[in-house]
Amino acid sequence: MGLEIIQIVEDDHSQAKLLDQILRQASFRTNVAFDGPSAMQDVWRIKPSLIVADDNLPGLNGREMCKRLRQDPSTKHIPFIVLSGYSSEERRVEALDSGADDFIVKPYGAAELVARVRALLRRTQQGQGRRRNWAKTLRSPRIFMRWNTVGASSSSPQKNGRPYADWSAASEAWCLAKNSVPYCGETTHSCTTVKWTAAWNN
Repeated sequence: MGLEIIQIVEDDHSQAKLLDQILRQASFRTNVAFDGPSAMQDVWRIKPSLIVADDNLPGLNGREMCKRLRQDPSTKHIPFIVLSGYSSEERRVEALDSGADDFIVKPYGAAELVARVRALLRRTQQGQGRRRNWAKTLRSPRIFMRWNTVGASSSSPQKNGRPYADWSAASEAWCLAKNSVPYCGETTHSCTTVKWTAAWNN
């Protein structure tokens, strides 16, 4: 961490300055906006790593801002923290339902704020890493599967020339083959029984 850009949205200039100081001292880069519409433009322009926004903003409040960003494919993944002077359960629920990842009540401690920012960035990066690894696995040519169809008939469901039943086991085999070499199973669909073996092809 340390290279992430945090978008700050706070209409109270003294609070915005305090937030900026806290996050910069924690080795984050920051960008500051003082109202919702300006912040939206900043987010679309710089694509920050995380957004910290006050709930009560002129032009567009934090909850509505979050909701709109979640509807945009280019910004829906950006972590969003709502700051609020209201501690009621209703306000927390409204913020989380709008798509916010966290809700922090004012006044807050600097250490807690930084810890929450880091934790949220860490979870987001881990999630992105898992998605990249899964996509890479699905594209990998190293998985091979051997099929032995028993009891198939011309009336059995087909997909790409193979009995449909074997495809129902494919996703499980792809997941298990790397750690269980070989991984064997049997799948039955209608009158077709498919025995299959999946292996990690080194």
